[in-house]
Amino acid sequence: MQTSQLKPKVGISSCLMGQAVRYNGGHQRNNYVMDVLAKHVELVPVCPEVEAGMGVPRPTIRMVRQKGAPGLVESGTGIDHSALMNTTLGTISERLKGLDLDGFLLKRASPTCGISGVKIYATSERKSQVVARGGGFFADRLKNEFETLALSEEGWLNDAMLRQQFLHRIFTARRLKVLRDNPTLKDLQREYAAHKLLYMAHHPGAQRYLGRRVAKLSGSLSQEQLSEHMDEAQVIMGHRLTRGRHVNVLQHILGYVSKRLSAPCRNHTLESIDAYSRGQTSLLAPLSLLKHQVLDKGAHPWLTQQVYFDPYPVALW
Repeated sequence: MQTSQLKPKVGISSCLMGQAVRYNGGHQRNNYVMDVLAKHVELVPVCPEVEAGMGVPRPTIRMVRQKGAPGLVESGTGIDHSALMNTTLGTISERLKGLDLDGFLLKRASPTCGISGVKIYATSERKSQVVARGGGFFADRLKNEFETLALSEEGWLNDAMLRQQFLHRIFTARRLKVLRDNPTLKDLQREYAAHKLLYMAHHPGAQRYLGRRVAKLSGSLSQEQLSEHMDEAQVIMGHRLTRGRHVNVLQHILGYVSKRLSAPCRNHTLESIDAYSRGQTSLLAPLSLLKHQVLDKGAHPWLTQQVYFDPYPVALW
């Protein structure tokens, strides 16, 4: 089975690391990120407000409805920071392009960093009504300039499926980037084969489409072809995971070893998969069982190389 020893590089809102950069001089340290995830990834902190020179502490800012795109203004005073923030984000974006990030963790509900659901007010007055919701200034910039970059808010990591999805994306991105040093078609085909079940868990149809694309390649592999493949892999994993799709993959794996199992063992495995499908166990239960069976029963070598069994360090499960 494959395990990744590579550390993805992940941008992060500085306050989530415990840095005192919030408007009130505080922070929003996330324990899972700092006590668990940080041991397996390289974190790159960014705080747009601080880089824009707004200071700590500072007046609160909010998104306010304007003609065209919402503006970023101080609550109460109405001072407009939109132009300043856009200039700052341009500088940040250029810096990030040179950092080769695999993902970004952003602060929920922030007028700069929130990915979705950020309040947009009618005016800057403190008692103004919320008239819409959307993405923050920085989050939208990331979406537009880094289209296949894995993005997550810290709260999403509390959801098993959303956490798996983010981890799948950042660790796969880093694994595939290793190929850039000396890209060969053989290596790309090997990596696609190893990731097949992982892609299937996100979108079976898209996985088959990517497989056909890889099969049509011939001759030398260019950096452009590799880059396109990496982007397509991220698009596939951008499809939200579901228990149903996981069950489909688990049953697919069982099909390879079923005839080699005793009836009681096969029934026990089916019961474990069924329990997961009904939300009674975590994915790790049937997955660990199948992993043991694949190794013990000498299943097809292709199956033993599947990243799906070990998509990221076990400590992150």
